[in-house]
Amino acid sequence: MMLRSFRVFGCQIRILTPPPFVARCKTGCVLQPRTSQGFPPLGLDRKAAERRGQREDFLHRRPTQVGRQNPTGSRSVCKGKKRNKKTCLFSGKPGILPRKKHANAGGDSVVVQLILAVSVAIIVSALCSVAEAALYSIPQSQVEVLARSGRLSGRVLAALRREIARPITAILTLNTVANTMGAAVAGAAAAAVLGERLLPLFSLGFTLAILFFSEIIPKTVGVAHSRTIAPLIAVPLAGLVRLLTPLIALCQIVTRFVSSHDESNLVSTDEITALASLSRRSGIIDLQQEKIIRNIVQLRGKSVRQAMTPRTVVCSLDQHMTVGAAMSIRQEWDRHSRIPVYDQG
Repeated sequence: MMLRSFRVFGCQIRILTPPPFVARCKTGCVLQPRTSQGFPPLGLDRKAAERRGQREDFLHRRPTQVGRQNPTGSRSVCKGKKRNKKTCLFSGKPGILPRKKHANAGGDSVVVQLILAVSVAIIVSALCSVAEAALYSIPQSQVEVLARSGRLSGRVLAALRREIARPITAILTLNTVANTMGAAVAGAAAAAVLGERLLPLFSLGFTLAILFFSEIIPKTVGVAHSRTIAPLIAVPLAGLVRLLTPLIALCQIVTRFVSSHDESNLVSTDEITALASLSRRSGIIDLQQEKIIRNIVQLRGKSVRQAMTPRTVVCSLDQHMTVGAAMSIRQEWDRHSRIPVYDQG
């Protein structure tokens, strides 16, 4: 098919050989003869009108009658108040043409789909990141305090921490589904709205949005406010774990072959010493208490000789010393609760 274009009496005539052909005049009328197959497509005519910035009001199931007003034996049926806004259909049979508003409605729905896909992906991923960070960051001592307080959230949180692999699997599953589905739907909608040229820019922006608003910022908030957030997410997270129980069981079967059942979850003496040092730096305990904790931890590796005090530095009293003489040196032994008494003989 070849497209030929020429002007006749101010009308732009476009002919596809063999017929049918489409013609548009300056008044905005469309000449479209009928064929044995019905009406020819208006794709070329519509695209040309959109490039010229003209508004089209297509007829929808408007029947026409055969007349003598034009050489094709068709009668024009026009719709519109202004002459330059008219769209006329020349035909001998009813025509079905799309309206402009239907095209706009489809474009608006794609834009709404794009916005919803991006928003849902970012929000769901952010909630998953907050829950994961809070569940990992809340101290075990705080979990025990909440559980002993009798609150439902405390008991649920303690149960989740005892089997932390189950809630973490549920969180990661939901996060992966949200990111994957959101990226797929948003990418398809962005390609339809923005075009192929701007699609790489959209992908870059969407990746940065996921990185900052769904990973970095939510996890920072979850770590900083874990004591407040963890009780709030305990019950919803338990519901999510129950909903994804079959998938979690499958993941546990797979990870059972790669996980080791060692004592890595137990607290070592080095960790206790480090916790004592951190507590002293935070102002929770003083230096003397830190030394006591460190000495208690290291007591098993010490001998009795190392724990004994040399005799020369022991504060003691002679059994033949009078009470007055002992009181005269009270400042030396007053800080002790027990004073050894010896016999020099």
